[in-house]
Amino acid sequence: MFEEIERLTRALCAEHGTSGCEGDVFKVAKKELGFCKEVCENELGGVVGIFGDLSSKRRILLDAHIDQIGMIVTDIDENGFLHVTNVGGVDRRTLPGSPVTVFGTETVTGIGCTLPPHLAKGDDKIKPVAEQCIDLGLPKEEVEKLVAVGDRAALTRPLKKLMGNRITGTALDDRAGCACVIRAAQLANEQNPDCCVMVLCSTKEEVGGQGAQVSAYALEPTEAIAVDVSFAKQPDAESMLTAELGKGPMIGFSAALDRKISKKLVELAKRENIPYQLEAMGGRTGTNCDEISTTRGGVRAGSSPCRSATCTPRRRSAILRIWRTSQSSSRRISRIRRRSRMLNYEILEKLTRTIGVSGEEDDVRSVILSEIEPYADEIHISPLGNILAFKKGEKRPEKKLMLCAHMDEVGFVITNITENGLLKFTTVGNIRPEVLSGRDVLVGGKTPGVICAKPVHLLKGDEFEKPVPVNELAIDIGADTREQAETLVQIGDNACFVPFFEHVHGTVKAKALDDRVGCFALITLMQRPLEYDTYFVFSTQEEIGLRGAGTAAYILEPDAALVLEGTTAGDIPGVSPTDAACKMGGGAVISLTDMRTVYPKDYFRRAMALGKENNIPVQPKTVRAGGTDAGTIHVSRGGVKTLTISHPCRYIHSAIAMTTEKDIEAVVDLTALMMAEISGGKL
Repeated sequence: MFEEIERLTRALCAEHGTSGCEGDVFKVAKKELGFCKEVCENELGGVVGIFGDLSSKRRILLDAHIDQIGMIVTDIDENGFLHVTNVGGVDRRTLPGSPVTVFGTETVTGIGCTLPPHLAKGDDKIKPVAEQCIDLGLPKEEVEKLVAVGDRAALTRPLKKLMGNRITGTALDDRAGCACVIRAAQLANEQNPDCCVMVLCSTKEEVGGQGAQVSAYALEPTEAIAVDVSFAKQPDAESMLTAELGKGPMIGFSAALDRKISKKLVELAKRENIPYQLEAMGGRTGTNCDEISTTRGGVRAGSSPCRSATCTPRRRSAILRIWRTSQSSSRRISRIRRRSRMLNYEILEKLTRTIGVSGEEDDVRSVILSEIEPYADEIHISPLGNILAFKKGEKRPEKKLMLCAHMDEVGFVITNITENGLLKFTTVGNIRPEVLSGRDVLVGGKTPGVICAKPVHLLKGDEFEKPVPVNELAIDIGADTREQAETLVQIGDNACFVPFFEHVHGTVKAKALDDRVGCFALITLMQRPLEYDTYFVFSTQEEIGLRGAGTAAYILEPDAALVLEGTTAGDIPGVSPTDAACKMGGGAVISLTDMRTVYPKDYFRRAMALGKENNIPVQPKTVRAGGTDAGTIHVSRGGVKTLTISHPCRYIHSAIAMTTEKDIEAVVDLTALMMAEISGGKL
C-alpha cells in the first residue's frame, strides 16, 4: 500500500502547479486516473475521473487539491531583479537565500535576495514576500527574454525519503492528499461500486478554494470526502495545535463540521483498528470542506481521515420537510398594531438558558421548533441545520420576504487535554481574552469548569494590565490526570459560559442575547396573524462566518430580507460618544453600513421614518463595525435587498450581556411595520 502511495506522491510532486497554473501536474493526474470510465477537466481546470455506475443517483465526490503555494512576478526592475508577491500562504522566512524556480518562457533558477552577515546592520526582521526580490544573475534585457510579469515562481525541492518511511519535499500540501484519493479510488474501482464515484484533483485551494466550490456546484454530489494535510509536531509549535507523525490520520471536530459524522468516523476507526488522532477547530477547517459544504443550498459536513470532510446530500429533495396543516382559514388578520406588553419573556429565558455554540445549535433548534410548529404552515430543516419556516398570511406578497435571526452563540472548543487534566481550548467566534479568566463554563453541556487564572498575589509587572492570551488559558474541571478528565470530556467537545437569566426593572441580562433576542422576535411575530405570506429563517453558524444564512437565502430565493440582530451598545465608561455606535434603551438600531454590507438607503430611511411616525424608539448605527447575516444574504444568487434591525446590547460576546424591554419591543414593532411595507410592494 505505502509503495503505491509513495509512487503516486513522487509523480505528482515532480511537476509544478502553483494555484492557477496547474497544467503540468494535470497531465500526471489524468494518467493516474486512466482506470476511470471518464476523465475530464472542470471549469477551473481541476481533473475529474468518474467510475462506477454513472447512472446512479448516488454520486460520491472524493476531493484533494492539486495546486501548491508559490509566487507571481509583479515587476522586473532596472537591475533585472524580479519583484514578486505570494500566491497562497508563503512563509516569508523561507525565501531569503533559497533557490527559487521561475517558470517563464523557459524554466530558470534564481536566488531569494539576502544581505551577507558583514553588510547587515542589526535589523533581523524578515520583509514580507512582496518586499523581497529574486535574483537571476542577469541584466534586465536578458531577464525580459526569459520572464514576464505574471509568470509564476516557487520554492522547489525534490521529494526525499527519510527514516521510518517518512518523506519530505515541496507540494506535499496537497499532492499527498491527491495520491491518497487516487489510490482509494483505485481500490474502490476494484469492488465495482453500485454508485457513481467522482475523483476530483481540484485547483486554487491555496487562494480561496474556488476550484472545489465550482466543481461541487457542477458535479452535484450526494456525498463528498475532501482530503487535506494538517500540522505535525515540530520544535516551537504548540502541541495542542499539532499531531504526531506516524500516529494515524486526524479526525476533525469543528463548529463548521457535522458532529455526528465526526463521531461516526471515530467509531469506524476504532472498529477497523485504524490509528487516528483528533483535531478540534473553532470555526472554518481551512480545507475545501468549507467551500463544498456551503455550495448551493448547503451541505452538512464532517471530518474524515487526513483532516478531510464528509458531506451529506445537498439536493433540495434531501431537506427534511415538516408539513403543517394550514391554519390561515381560522386566523383573523388585523392591521398591525402595538402589542409590546404582550411579549412572553419566558420564551426568551428558555432560549438564553439553552446552549447552542456555533455548529451545535440542535438544542436551540428544538426549543424554537416547539414554539413555532403550531403556527407554521411549512417547516424545512436545511443541510446546515437552519430552520426555514413558512407562514401564510391573508394575502400573497408583492415581494417575497425572508426574516432571519441566528441561533448560534460564541463559545469554546476543547483542543487538548494536558497530563494533569486541564482542558486547553480555543474560541468559537470572537471573544476577547479579557472576559475569560476565572469565568464559569460548561463543557459538553453538562460538565462544570472554571477558566484558570493566576492568583492576583502571584502576578508580576505588567501581568496586572495584560489579558492572558487564549493559548495560555485552560479549563479546570477538577481532574488530576488526563485519564480522569477523559471520562467526562473529549477533544472536540464544545464549552460555553454558564447559562444565566435575569429580567427585572425592564432590563434583561443573560448569556447569548446575541442573537436569541432576534430569535425571540421572530417567534413572537410568527405567533401573530400576518397580513402577507412570510418566510422565517433561524440560521446557524453566524458567529464563525455567516455560514447558515447564505445557504438559506439560496434555497428560498427571496426578493428582500430583514435580519434581526444584536449590536454593540457603547454607552459605557471608557468609550467616547463618537465610538459608541448606539445606546442601550435608545430603541431599535438601523444599520446604514457595516464591515460586510452597505444597506439600501430607501430601506434605512423608511425604517427611521416608520419609527418616528409610530412612536417607536429608533436610532441609527453611527459606527461602521461588525457584520451580520446580511453579509451573505444580500449577495445570494442575483442579490437580495436586505436591511438589519438590531437591539442594542452591552457586553456582547461575554458571559452576561444586557439589553432592555424597550429595545426588544421596538425591534418587534418596527419589524412588523417593515414587513408590511416590503411585502406590500411599497419598498
